[in-house]
Amino acid sequence: MAPPKRITVHHEGKEFTGTTLEETLRQVKNIQEFHQRGRKWADIAYHYLIDPQGNIIEGRPMSLQGAHAGEKNKKGDSPNYANIGISLLGNFDVQKPTDAQEKSLCTLIGYLESRYGIPNNEIYTHSEIREKYNIGATGCPGKFLKPVVADIRRRGPSLSMARSTSSLGPD
Repeated sequence: MAPPKRITVHHEGKEFTGTTLEETLRQVKNIQEFHQRGRKWADIAYHYLIDPQGNIIEGRPMSLQGAHAGEKNKKGDSPNYANIGISLLGNFDVQKPTDAQEKSLCTLIGYLESRYGIPNNEIYTHSEIREKYNIGATGCPGKFLKPVVADIRRRGPSLSMARSTSSLGPD
C-alpha cells in the first residue's frame, strides 16, 4: 500500500440488522470468505467495516492495498492505489445508516485524514471513485449514505459529527 491519499466509502449492499458484535464478526467473516474464495483476492477488500452499533472492525491491514474500488482502467490506473476502503454494513438503498454508524464513520475519517494528511476533497463514494477512473457506474454506497459522505466532504468529519450528534436531541 502506498501512503494513503484518498478514502472511499462503500456499503455492503445487503441489509444487515445485527445487534451483537458476534453477529457483526460473523458477517465480516462471511464477506472475507466470499472475497477470498469467490473472488480469489488475498483478503477482505476493505480496510475497515462499521456495523449498526458503530463498532469499527479492521479488515485488510493498512499495509496492503485494498481491492474495494474496482479494476484498473484502460490507461492502467488503479482506483485502489493509495486508497483506504471503508464499508458500512447494510444496504443503504433500503435502510438508513444508524446514528452510531454515521458517528463512527466521521470519527474514523477524521482520524485517517489527520494521520495521513488526506484532505476532505479526497473522500469519495464508491460510485464517485469509479466515475473518476472511468470504470463504470455503481449505486454504491446507496441513496441514504451518499448524502452523509457528501456532508463529511463538504463540512469535514468533525463538523458533520457535531451536526449529527446535536440532532439527537436533549439528554
